[in-house]
Amino acid sequence: MGNSGKVPDVKNNIKKFVNEKKMETYSDKKKALWIMIIDILIVIITLGTLYFIFFIDNDKPILDYFGYAAVILILCFGVFKFISIGFSSSKGSSITKVILVDDDGSSIKTWNIKGKVSLLIGKNSNENEVDIDLSETTYSSLVSRQHAVMNFAKDNWYIEDIGSSNGTGLKKENDDFKLKLEAGKQYELSAGDTLYIANTKLVLK
Repeated sequence: MGNSGKVPDVKNNIKKFVNEKKMETYSDKKKALWIMIIDILIVIITLGTLYFIFFIDNDKPILDYFGYAAVILILCFGVFKFISIGFSSSKGSSITKVILVDDDGSSIKTWNIKGKVSLLIGKNSNENEVDIDLSETTYSSLVSRQHAVMNFAKDNWYIEDIGSSNGTGLKKENDDFKLKLEAGKQYELSAGDTLYIANTKLVLK
């Protein structure tokens, strides 16, 4: 007898796991501190190795070649870090617009957020005023009055679900998987990302 149950979608499960790990790196700033510490240790060890090779007498010319190789490696490492820091700092700060789009991807409304530091996403009412009002959207019934908040800090925008009833999703620009955000946890944003406020789509540009 064959198995009548559904075959597990291994590919999607793997993709989900990978994307969740990516999102953890976007939101967990403690990792950045550890990366900096590791970088400093690498530099110290490399400089110590170079000192030993070039300034302590040795009769093994092969060590000189290792020293030259170490110099080249540390220079390449420094250039790579410089480029990556510049790229990451400009990546988040490039967001200037939040665009409401329909199911076909057509633009419906645009909010200019340049110069803003915090944006409350939800629905306007007599008792509640938000910065990005989704009360007139197709799926407005699924949007909480105070659904999510975007905050600008350290040259980057972050999104946080603030206990909404139907959740907030985030799809990174080059990923196919939409991650449901954990309430109360901040996630780093980049231009090209798509926010899902329940079923309402907001594209960041």
